[in-house]
Amino acid sequence: MFLLVFYPKLFSLPAISLKTDIKGNLTETAGRPFDGLNLEAKAIFVFDLVKNEPIFELNPNTQLPLASLTKIMTVAVAEEIKTKDISKLINDVLEQSSNEAASTLASMRSDFINLMNKKAKELNLNQTYFLNETGLDISKELSGAYGSANDVVKLIGYALKNNSDLFEATTNNSSLNTNPYASTTTLLIASKTGLTDLAGGNLAVVFDAGFNHPVISVVLGSSEKGRFTDTQKLIETTFKYLIK
Repeated sequence: MFLLVFYPKLFSLPAISLKTDIKGNLTETAGRPFDGLNLEAKAIFVFDLVKNEPIFELNPNTQLPLASLTKIMTVAVAEEIKTKDISKLINDVLEQSSNEAASTLASMRSDFINLMNKKAKELNLNQTYFLNETGLDISKELSGAYGSANDVVKLIGYALKNNSDLFEATTNNSSLNTNPYASTTTLLIASKTGLTDLAGGNLAVVFDAGFNHPVISVVLGSSEKGRFTDTQKLIETTFKYLIK
């Protein structure tokens, strides 16, 4: 069970000054509270958007399958090239992780995947490239997209900076939400799940660590359940770290 709090959720962000040159090369944790955490994920990056600095990292630049975290880029690109309202499709992509909705967004342009890769270069997502718009595995050996925890932090930060309400549907307490802990995760601002055979369990969340203090947590290469328990531990430990 995720940490329960009795505060209203926040659906807006303070002005984000996220830089696109996050280094993410630290080899040790930023604080003792993270020592000894039992985590399943292969790669982790917890990033403070207010201070614009890492809080905790584990293999932040390791390239791994992204699974449906890919859809953050799908939505970001669709938002930039849209010629009509696509909010329903975007909600379906982000909240339900609908592959059909993602493919519908991608059908807006014949070069959509190229646009996704072009945007990745613009944002200095150095470990990221896309082969499809869903992140679904193409074969037993080839994922639909690859990237690092560092890159996902940059990507979701960019998407929120451009539209702070973009992920509002992902905070809903709904049976359609692929994050079953959305309603009990402390002050959730945004969430995106990912799960494939090659990727294992992925999860990116943005939460408020106190009075408009957004923090991004990304876990890659965990398990279906472990992505949520890993994130729970990271959120709880982040609070301890920030009040030390």
